[in-house]
Amino acid sequence: MELEVRLVQGLNSQYNKILKICKSQSKNNVIYFGGDVQNLKDVMLASRGDNKRFVQWSAENTALLLSKRFPNHNIWIILPSQFYLNTFASYNNFVPSDKFGVPEPFISLTSLSFGNSGVCHLVSLLKNFSSSLLCSSQHEKVRLNLPCTTIIEGDDNDASRKWIMGIKDVISGNYWKLVGFSKGCMVLNQFAHEFSLLTYLREPTLEVKSRMGESKPVKPLAEIVVKTFFENITAMYWLDGGHSGPTKRTWITDPTIVKNFVKNIYDRRICNSLAKIMNIEVHVTPYQIKCAFRPWIGEEEAQFSLMIKSEFDANRKRIKDSMTDEPSAREYLHKLDRDLSFVRKVHFEEILPSTIDTHFELLTHF
Repeated sequence: MELEVRLVQGLNSQYNKILKICKSQSKNNVIYFGGDVQNLKDVMLASRGDNKRFVQWSAENTALLLSKRFPNHNIWIILPSQFYLNTFASYNNFVPSDKFGVPEPFISLTSLSFGNSGVCHLVSLLKNFSSSLLCSSQHEKVRLNLPCTTIIEGDDNDASRKWIMGIKDVISGNYWKLVGFSKGCMVLNQFAHEFSLLTYLREPTLEVKSRMGESKPVKPLAEIVVKTFFENITAMYWLDGGHSGPTKRTWITDPTIVKNFVKNIYDRRICNSLAKIMNIEVHVTPYQIKCAFRPWIGEEEAQFSLMIKSEFDANRKRIKDSMTDEPSAREYLHKLDRDLSFVRKVHFEEILPSTIDTHFELLTHF
């Protein structure tokens, strides 16, 4: 079992270290975004603070843990762009955050672009990890020539089309599970927001002139990347989401985002997407949802989970009401319930007081 660590460029000269365990020929993948402290093992051991106490949950050890939890899956650990004070994880490359990793005030997006897409940054990292444009050390910088932000459909010579085909070579035909733990859940929140925007992006509405003078439909490149990735996701796991800031924005509480996100999951299944399965799981502990100093975490999580469940129920009813009561229809609904599911579970309720140790132990129980 080979374990690689590389510093890879994504979008806009932004870099993230990636740790990967590769399973030969596997098309199944788990992408993990961790929390505070979860740095590389040698960095944690060299820390002057208390971080070495948590070396059991280092990036390498977490990768091995996930490899056992998800056999026959490639494991990708995406490290934060910064560990402020060697402790506080900041995923600023994916979601606007301060140096402590606390998300900035939430801005409801109405369109996708390279400038605001965490999914595009992730997909670029995955593509570049597997390409020849890699960083052999954390000090080496490699500049990539990114395409323009629109793609002209049908123009095989367009630079953007060539770039998007490279993206599809990495994403399509593979299946992806996304796991966010603690601070890492902020990244999953960003992704869910972007996936929800696909509701508004059904058809190209602009036209440009090609080199031959013909009018061609145009789609934003970011839309194609996000849609392609979304169609190949099989599960998203929110594990004890939280951050250390004095502000809220720990869980998604916008009903419109949740509604469109779940609707797109069902519409994707109806349209016979390659990845027919999509499981949404929320696993939490009292360490976060019962925290007396941050009561909004439990309130927001309860609101998020209730909205997700309600939207799953509403979409199932929407589909059921449009079908007949024939055996084939009932069988289809049975398959739908099997393939699309929402699970919420509270762990370690019996262990009091709940500590940061039970918070990390969740990684062995979800």
